[in-house]
Amino acid sequence: MNNSGYDVLLTQGYETWFNSLLPKVIDMEYFGNALKVFGENVDEIRKKGREMGIVSINSPDILSANVPFEILCGVRSMSAFYMDCYKMIDKLVEVSDIIFAANKVSAQRALEAVKDDRTVVSGWIGGWRTASAMLSPKIWEKLVWPYMKASGEQMLSYGKNPTFHLDQSWDRDIHRFAEFPEKSIILNLDGMTDMRETRKKLGENYCLMGDVPAPLLATGTPEEVRDYVTKLIDDLGPKGLFITAGCDAPGNTKHENMVAMFKATNDWK
Repeated sequence: MNNSGYDVLLTQGYETWFNSLLPKVIDMEYFGNALKVFGENVDEIRKKGREMGIVSINSPDILSANVPFEILCGVRSMSAFYMDCYKMIDKLVEVSDIIFAANKVSAQRALEAVKDDRTVVSGWIGGWRTASAMLSPKIWEKLVWPYMKASGEQMLSYGKNPTFHLDQSWDRDIHRFAEFPEKSIILNLDGMTDMRETRKKLGENYCLMGDVPAPLLATGTPEEVRDYVTKLIDDLGPKGLFITAGCDAPGNTKHENMVAMFKATNDWK
């Protein structure tokens, strides 16, 4: 998207703007088929998980309104969008409000459909290029936090717990998540945010998820993974803690390292 794309969105609306951009970045036939396969199989996948005693924390049934910053940064390109944040932040707030309002309606439909389903417990709200380490406080306060907080509050209003997937370092602003009620949210951290400091700032009544590093899973030994996990639980305590890979486990994760991560968690006393 070039600079004039903002005016297109403001004058023609989010749906027209989005539909004109999507075919430029993905094969629409492939995209449609992928959604079709997902829709036809998601219920069966969830059913099999329940039969195995596995609860899906981040349910695919829940959409979130999310943070428009991530959409705009993606279509504009990172370097260009970051410059726009300094040159036209008020226009970006106006654009973000339009995107968020449209996505909030879609999220409401999804949440309404599962509000009474107790097997659907949590939805995913993403943060990548919106991390504190990437942005000045002024930009973060205007273009990130208001939408992230509102997205989480919408999910909570339907009795679902938001899982904030936070890549990069959120150390500067991690205390802001205390604006949500205790025992209501999950913070999924990838290793660049200090989990130990996060625990000190937020306390044990805010759930943390993470943060076994991708390089450790890919190139480390089972003994190193076990030691990392054991020390992490020792320092944070087991209450309100999910031990997982930081962000995603990479494709070249060693099977024995993944086994070691789960075994160390289950063996901890």
